[in-house]
Amino acid sequence: MYDVGIINTHTYIRHLLFLHFIVRIGRLTDQDLVGEIYSHAHLSLSPERAFPLYLQSAQLYSLLVRQAPAYGLTQQIKKEWAAVLDLAGKTKAVIKQRDGQGGVRAGIGQWKRCDPNLPSLDTLWDHDVRPEMIIQSHVRNCSLVAGIQAAIGWNNRFGGVDKKNLLAPTLYPTSPSGLPVQSTSGRYVFKPTVNGSARSLTIDSQLLFSLRGREPIGLSLLSLRSPALSATEIDCVRPRTRGMEYALGLIEKGWMKLMGGWDSGGSNSSVDLAGLTGWIPEVVRFHERDFQRENVWKRVKDGFTQGTCIMTLGTGALSSLVERYTGLISRHDYAITDLIERDGERFVQIVNPWNRPGDRLSLSTPPGAGAGSGAVGLSLAIEALEIIHEGSEEEEEKDGRTFEEEEDLSGKNRLFVVPWETVISTFDALYLNWDPSIFDSSCTVHSSWSREVKEAPMACLTTPRFTLDFQAQGQDRGEIWLWLTRHLSATGFESFRNRHEDDGDVDGDGEHSGRKGGKQREWIGLNCMEDDPDGTAFRTFGVGDISSSKVELTDSTHVLIKIQPTKSHSRHTLFVLREGSTDETRFTLSAFSTGLVGLSDGPPDLPFSLVEEGEFSPRSAGGNVRFSTFMNNPMYKLVIHPRSGNGGGSGSGGGGGGGKDERAEVRMILESNRTERAEGADEGKGIGPMNVLLVWGKGERVVSLVQADIVGNSGPYREKTTICRIPSLAPGVYTLIVSSFFPRSLGSFKLGVQCSCAIDLQPIAPEGAGMFTRTVRGEWNSNGNPVYRLSLTKAGSIFLRLQPVSLSTTKPPGVMPIRLSVLSRTKDGTTGEMTNSGAFTDEVSGAVTPRVKVDGGEYDVVVCAYSPGHHGRFVLTAYGDVKLDLAPRG
Repeated sequence: MYDVGIINTHTYIRHLLFLHFIVRIGRLTDQDLVGEIYSHAHLSLSPERAFPLYLQSAQLYSLLVRQAPAYGLTQQIKKEWAAVLDLAGKTKAVIKQRDGQGGVRAGIGQWKRCDPNLPSLDTLWDHDVRPEMIIQSHVRNCSLVAGIQAAIGWNNRFGGVDKKNLLAPTLYPTSPSGLPVQSTSGRYVFKPTVNGSARSLTIDSQLLFSLRGREPIGLSLLSLRSPALSATEIDCVRPRTRGMEYALGLIEKGWMKLMGGWDSGGSNSSVDLAGLTGWIPEVVRFHERDFQRENVWKRVKDGFTQGTCIMTLGTGALSSLVERYTGLISRHDYAITDLIERDGERFVQIVNPWNRPGDRLSLSTPPGAGAGSGAVGLSLAIEALEIIHEGSEEEEEKDGRTFEEEEDLSGKNRLFVVPWETVISTFDALYLNWDPSIFDSSCTVHSSWSREVKEAPMACLTTPRFTLDFQAQGQDRGEIWLWLTRHLSATGFESFRNRHEDDGDVDGDGEHSGRKGGKQREWIGLNCMEDDPDGTAFRTFGVGDISSSKVELTDSTHVLIKIQPTKSHSRHTLFVLREGSTDETRFTLSAFSTGLVGLSDGPPDLPFSLVEEGEFSPRSAGGNVRFSTFMNNPMYKLVIHPRSGNGGGSGSGGGGGGGKDERAEVRMILESNRTERAEGADEGKGIGPMNVLLVWGKGERVVSLVQADIVGNSGPYREKTTICRIPSLAPGVYTLIVSSFFPRSLGSFKLGVQCSCAIDLQPIAPEGAGMFTRTVRGEWNSNGNPVYRLSLTKAGSIFLRLQPVSLSTTKPPGVMPIRLSVLSRTKDGTTGEMTNSGAFTDEVSGAVTPRVKVDGGEYDVVVCAYSPGHHGRFVLTAYGDVKLDLAPRG
């Protein structure tokens, strides 16, 4: 009896008390009540009628099982629960085979043709219907409802009959003024923007109502829901408000049909608004480390005031405590209808779309409460109210009013003004849609990832590439926005729906890219690099070479990145990335700018390519260059052969001059083989953000790095896939370094290298490979420099390395000059320095002694810190070609 509709906690408690009252007076037990509903459904000849009753029975069983232990009925109730769920599944399958109407197929309600006496729709769009009057009913489409509320709010502020209207263009036929009119044939054309282009979808004039025909299943308007309205009052509101509800209902019906039916999961409001309006979607995550609250507020406030931006909010997974305290629902969208600045304070006005009173939001953050892995609040259906309270309306009277009469028909109680800081701490994301007309120039291409790309040894080597040309108009270069849209095919829409069903969303948010589940999950991403006009250098866009960028593959259908050109005229190379199980996936790529932009085919595949598979192990996952373990990262010797020769690498240091014709183009792509994300350095959480470097290293392992050594850099550390392209590079021998952002971020990867010349790629052995090794950990304290005993069984070659370490695996150690000394002891007990690491050094790789030959015996190793009394930890490692031992000197 408790379905997917939304009823507040107060109502839920009332109905539980009602059931318990029936049990107490002995008229009917909970189990009898379930059995009665179950039997009625089982004997019904209508699958559409039986399916919701099966679901209602299953919901009652889920409640009864909690009380079952007290009556010794646990196993019996679980058995009945499983049986009714099985029947519900079979009934739904029958409905799908014989009925093409999405809402009836889902067992939600019945179709009813709207009032034929409604006026022409073109007279309805100037009516002052406010966002707070629009409410969500039983359907899991909060993203759509919130989007429509936000669009209606924009229409109220900037639209009108003779002005732009965001929602009117989605319906056809239209009047000469461009506004929808009633169809004489009873059929309408719904015109969304999907898969990068305007589409058409035919719908009829029927809307979905509850099984008893009392209420719309989809969105509705508050002023039409109260039985307290007299017939005269209803006649007064019907000509405009009922017509507006009809028009919005048709838009909702068209969108839900496009998404696969009324039982489809939600998305997020920016995606739905992009489909309804064609405006560019953007997602701002409040809890990302690069979120800037001041800059975001100014940007969205300007856009909201100028009418170029529509905004909604989305919650993440909220704990039950936060849900109860705030009145918010997990993974749910809310429309923003105003941004307010008053006395130096900033506020956001939001709309609660639920269809019952009492769902009041109290958005002061509870102490110690944060977004967590909480449960979604139990929701009840309108149908359950009608069945349970059939003929008992008089029991709901209170002070002469019915429950429905308590509703605020103006919708004012659904508006809440919340401080900007509270919004940031409570909600998960800000969903934005931007008017494309704010840009002076735009261009679009349509393409696809083919089966060949998916079946390549490394798909990114053959991923679609495009060239973006930019020419500034005036002194201000502005920004270039790149909008990537993954197309949804018949199987793609099913994947879109499965993603939310598998995740258990109430109203899914397709932007949560870290979710698991979904058999046909698709991931997409966009990598952009700016080429130097000379063709000799490049720049990747991000927040810095040692910053972990969140530009990654996402399972959303939309990706938006913004780049800032460094020159008035520039050229960029775009790599369109994807991962998924679909053999062929189409996409649309659009570029927007205040300057002139153009998209063309990118550089073709290079003739020579190699792929190496590698692994970040506990020893080789060294982290970024600020960690002392960076030198342990996987490294490769890359040899670029000259065009005129067949031999090995030329030049002693990797890169002699070489004429222009001798220089080669090189592309390096690093791709992790795991979809898990690394939140830090903890083992077992995946590689996380990665980077690839090409340096002057003569094909040898690099232990310390300076900027002048870097030949090519993939830029910010990126998750899943990172790309480095060098347009022009002299033949020679180089060292290629791959690294994870944090040490001990474990997982396997593939490294692909493409080149216009013949190449060789070989792994470089780790330091001390093939040698005996001993490692000790120690610390400096007020007792002075520690001394260790190094013992060799016989004469051999040795060298030692001293490295400072941090107490944290996510933060590098502090800078402290250090030094190593190896002392020999004579028979009379005197000591003399045999070798040392040189002057004090603050290199993150530490201090290392040269490789020297020594006799067998014992030696003293002094671990020196520059400052007396320094406190800190270190790792000391001894390498030798003979057996050796390293221990503290007693």
